[in-house]
Amino acid sequence: TVQELAAAVEEPPRQYVVAHEQDQDLLAADEMPEPIPLIDLSRLTTADAADEAEADKLRAALQTWGLFLVSL
Repeated sequence: TVQELAAAVEEPPRQYVVAHEQDQDLLAADEMPEPIPLIDLSRLTTADAADEAEADKLRAALQTWGLFLVSL
């Protein structure tokens, strides 16, 4: 299952991680009609209004895109 695979991985494989200085090279993402949603996982740890908005953003990303980019 996906949960079993995820349990064995401590961090994403390097080919799926983009450093900030490499952001300019993401031309394919720039050509998309809408940007891939960017979710700040650090904002999902508390219960204030801004964090609730981030949770709503995550929910919408999963419902519409099925994926999202992560920032910490």
